Parts: sequence; C-alpha cells; structure tokens
Amino acid sequence: MVWIIAAGVAVVIVESLLKVFQGGWIKGETSTLLSHLQTFRQTKNEEERQSLILQSGWVTFRFGLLSTMFFLSLAAILFFFPWAFSWNTSQKSTYLLAITIFGTVWWLIGILRETRVNRNQKAQANLYGQLDRWLHWLALQPLAVRNLSFELECLFALPKHPQELAKNAVYVCGLARSGTTMLLQFLNQSNTFRSLTYRDMPFVLAPNLWGRLNHCFQLKATLTERAHGDGILVDYDSPESFEEVFWRTFSDSAECHADTYGSDQVSDDALKAFINYRAIVANPRTDPIPSDGQPRRYLSKNNNNLLRLRSLSDDPTATILLVYRDPVATARSLHRLHLSFCANVGDGFTQEYMEWLGHYEFGPGHRPFSFARPRMNLALRPDTPDYWLDYWNAVYTHILEQKNLRVNLVDHDGMCQSPQEALASIFRVLEVQADTLAMASEVRLPSNQTKPPTEFNPELLSAAKATHTRLLDSKANIVRPSVQLE
Repeated sequence: MVWIIAAGVAVVIVESLLKVFQGGWIKGETSTLLSHLQTFRQTKNEEERQSLILQSGWVTFRFGLLSTMFFLSLAAILFFFPWAFSWNTSQKSTYLLAITIFGTVWWLIGILRETRVNRNQKAQANLYGQLDRWLHWLALQPLAVRNLSFELECLFALPKHPQELAKNAVYVCGLARSGTTMLLQFLNQSNTFRSLTYRDMPFVLAPNLWGRLNHCFQLKATLTERAHGDGILVDYDSPESFEEVFWRTFSDSAECHADTYGSDQVSDDALKAFINYRAIVANPRTDPIPSDGQPRRYLSKNNNNLLRLRSLSDDPTATILLVYRDPVATARSLHRLHLSFCANVGDGFTQEYMEWLGHYEFGPGHRPFSFARPRMNLALRPDTPDYWLDYWNAVYTHILEQKNLRVNLVDHDGMCQSPQEALASIFRVLEVQADTLAMASEVRLPSNQTKPPTEFNPELLSAAKATHTRLLDSKANIVRPSVQLE
C-alpha cells in the first residue's frame, strides 16, 4: 500500500513541477521583472521610477505568494497520507524513499520524452540532446549503475529456470565490415529469436524494465540509413550489437588496455551471469509464452565475441556463425570508415558513446584485438590501407589456428552470389524454418570490386589471399554441418 500511494504522489508532484517549470508562467513573470529593471535604468523621470518600483514590487509579491502557495500545496499532498493513516517511522521512511525513486524515474522519463520529440522533429537528424547524453553516460559508464540495473532487471524479469531458457543461443560475429549485420537482420526475420534492439538503449542491461518504464513514450519506428553509409536501414526495432556492455560490466576479459582490446579469458562468474542475461533478453518472465509454446532463442551480433570463441563454443547447445569476407573488400571498407569517423569526431560524445558500447573497430578510438596485435606489423598505421589488410590477416589466421573450436564459417561473398542456397544452409544448421526465397531477394550485392588492389603491399596481399583460401577450404564452412576447426 505504501509503495502504491508513493508512486501516485510522486507522479502528481513531478507532473506539477514539470508543468510549472516548463510552462510560460515563470518565464513570463521573470521577463516582466527584467523589463521593469531595464526600463528603470534607462528612465530619468522620478515619477516613472516610482511607478516602476511599485509595479515591480507587486509582481514580486504576486510571484512569491503564488510560488509559496504552490509549494505548500505540494507539501500538503506529500504529507497528507502519512498523517491520515498515522504511519509509524518505518512506514514514513519507506514512503519518502519510494517517492524519491519513483519521482526521479518519472522526471527522467518526462524530460526524455520532450527531448526525443524535439529531436524527432528535426528531420530525424541523428542528434543527441544534453539529457540524452547524460542519460547514456549514466546507464553505460558508471560500473555501479550497470551492476544495479542488471540486478533490478533480474528481480523484475528473470524467469524461474534461466538455464533452460538460455539454451540454443546463436552468436553472429566476425571482423567488422564482413556482413554480420545483414546476416543478423535475416535471422531476426524468422521470429524464432530475440535480440537487443535500439529501443533497449541506453539501459541494455535492463531491457525489460526499461521498456516497461519507457513504453508510453516510445517513438514510431522510421527506417534510416545507419552512420556507416553502407545502405543498411535501421529503426528503433532493429537488432543491434549492444551485448558488449554486459562483458564490459562482468568480465575482465573486456578490459581495454593502452593499445589493444580484450583477452581470451572469461571468468566462471561472468559466464553464469551471462546465462541469466540470455534468459532475460530472450524469455523474460514478464512476456507471455510464444504462441507455438517454444521458448525464443537468444540472438546476438557482437564482433568482439571473437575474443570469447573458446568460452562460447563450450556451450554444446550454442551455434556460432563466424562471418568472413574477401580481405581486400574488408580492408578497403574498414579504411574508408576509419578515415570518415576520424574526420567527424564532433564534440567527443560520439567517441565516448562508441567506447561505452565496446566499439573499437575503427575511428579515433580504434584498438585491435589483443590476440591479433602480436601477428601484426607494428610499423603500420590505421590511416593506411595496409594496416587493415594486415589486421584482417592476423585476426583470421589466429582463428584458423585454434584447435577444437566449434564454429560455423559463413562466406559473405558466397552468400551474396547464391543467397537462397546459403540462407537455406544457415537455417538448416540452426534447425529453423524460414522463407529463404523472400530473404534472398533482399540480399544486397557487394559494390564493384574490380578495381586492382594496387594500394596494398604485394607480400601482404599474397598472405591475406592465402588465409582467405584456407577459410574457403575449411570443413567448418556453413554449407556443411557444424564441425570443429582443423
């Protein structure tokens, strides 16, 4: 009863404050006083000065009286219920604590709604207001807030048997610009999986709790091209790579060092927490059971999972789809995006945002995977094409050299050339029924790659092509059932 009353009182108080301070009354009264002051300074007539003093005094008195009455009314509402029900000290403390919590949340949602509406009216421009930036910092930067949001989410949405409901997860990963997003979108169309989406931002560790709080203020989904400039359209309901926030929070393996990112080690505690996280995303207890009676399967696209292939493949029910693409096309795309993001740093928020999400693939905050760095030429710099070709070769060479690694390789170029056959093979491995014919018609062919790769070092180009051939010849390619890399 105390919590219910506190929630209602908090909403009334916050809405009243928002209406007053966001309305025109305070602004009008303040403008009148400033106008009188300006006129008082300019006029030399003593009678006019006396008149202005009287007018200003009346405006000030009226403003003070109405403000006092307003705040006394709020105080009466605040303390009415403890007085009316004769609550004891413990109940009063709980009541005030609950009002503080509900009031803060409602205030944030109210201002966020106004900020999002204003941003949506600016021709869907990709702009973040000051409140948006503050809220993203609060949700994604402080470790204590991330831990607390996950604990609250577990209390709110963790199902009774998370171990069972977290099974059969699907992980899409690969070096950036390899086609992982396109594959993710196709898998998401099958309605078999559930993944994090843009609507879950910024509280991606509490997607169900945040969705419930923000439900009334969600904007209509509008497809727009993402910042990569690659023709892929996304909206608020599109799945995206936000899983790394979890690993930044619960695993030391995601720690960012001076010039590299991550390590191969994942703690047992992090893996146990990840079971709960998968269950919360895919099958929260707050959602109704799917009509077919089958639990949804967790789906993620996280290129940083290349750091955790060993740990993820130890789950016998999981399926890892590791995407690769022609090394020249990948290196060119990475180089182009790196230069583009470095040239558009802005005021620093974009780089901080990318780091909060663990996106170090390119741009001013780029850091290569820690396992790739020892294989790379340290004399190369990211502003050169050779660096990215060298990086591609180091990443996939490392993957090929891992023994007994249970993954499925996906040739992105092969999927673009024979989309229906490739998609049918992928869904067959996943044991999912899907309309691959319709999906195949949506496959975007890669841009013309006939330009000779003269910008690359010949020896480096030869090494990358040899690695690419090894990938193509591997028995782990998706056209066959999942096997261990040899």
